[in-house]
Amino acid sequence: MLDALPDLMFEVGINGRYYDYHSPRSDLLAAPPETFIGKTVRDILPPETANAIMAAIAQAHERGHSSGQQICLSLPQGENWFELSATRKAQLPGEDPRCIMLSRDITLRKHTEQALQASLDDKVGLLNEVHHRVKNNLQVITSLLRLEGNRSAQAETRTVLDEMQGRIRSMALLHESLYRTGTFASVELGAYLRQLCTQAFRTGARQNDGVQLVLDLAPVQVTMDQATPCGLLVNELVSNCLKHGFPNGRTGEVRVALTPVDAQWRLSVRDNGVGLPADFDTRRAASLGLQLVTDLARQLGATLVVGPGPGAAFSITFTSQISL
Repeated sequence: MLDALPDLMFEVGINGRYYDYHSPRSDLLAAPPETFIGKTVRDILPPETANAIMAAIAQAHERGHSSGQQICLSLPQGENWFELSATRKAQLPGEDPRCIMLSRDITLRKHTEQALQASLDDKVGLLNEVHHRVKNNLQVITSLLRLEGNRSAQAETRTVLDEMQGRIRSMALLHESLYRTGTFASVELGAYLRQLCTQAFRTGARQNDGVQLVLDLAPVQVTMDQATPCGLLVNELVSNCLKHGFPNGRTGEVRVALTPVDAQWRLSVRDNGVGLPADFDTRRAASLGLQLVTDLARQLGATLVVGPGPGAAFSITFTSQISL
């Protein structure tokens, strides 16, 4: 019956002394049986391996069972990995406390895991490179737009090109965040929006020294497909607040918030500036920026809500596609 057991089996005392063994293959033993029976694991094995085995024995003696410890042995055929499980043995009269320890050869599994990890590392490296190059290319486009804007004599053209730069910078920042964190399955939206708002405010508030940025951004993980429209939407609304809400040196604040609402998230941008014009609905239909914001909200499965004054207030409520 023992011959059918594929695992190595040892009877060991709580002091690590070998009393008996069974092995289906002699090449899996770290030493010939005649050299280790009666000796302890510390006499036979390297210190790190012996410590792991002694920890398994101690846990089995205390709790009755232990499992999951892994050890690596240098055998004549190369490195072999083993997974240990130990069970406390019923103590016979006059017998020292002992354990029955099984040692399973998991070398093939470890090699497979290592190959998978190497493949994963390669793919992560490639994704890092992709996001890095996308970010660099977007920065090149931004620079070209800035140069073109500086060449233009028409204020309207310069304004349009400046707005395009802000939108592209918001996307470049997302790719930079993904590149720096090395995490591609999700984006921490609060941290990303904090960077984006600070960047947009630094660019747009040059003529509005008396306007303050207030952020209330809770952490939430979202997909990249959600982070992109959120970033563009916030960039657009913050830019509009700075552009229209505080004329003639008026002071005030722009507040951006991301807060949980039941099982959803509310993203809002508001200011305490002059408020929306009386013909806002008419202008909204003709404004590229507000059309873009409405479309971005729709991408998130949300509806843009225009809040009451004072000031301007916009919000959307959406559900994160990442379940925690």
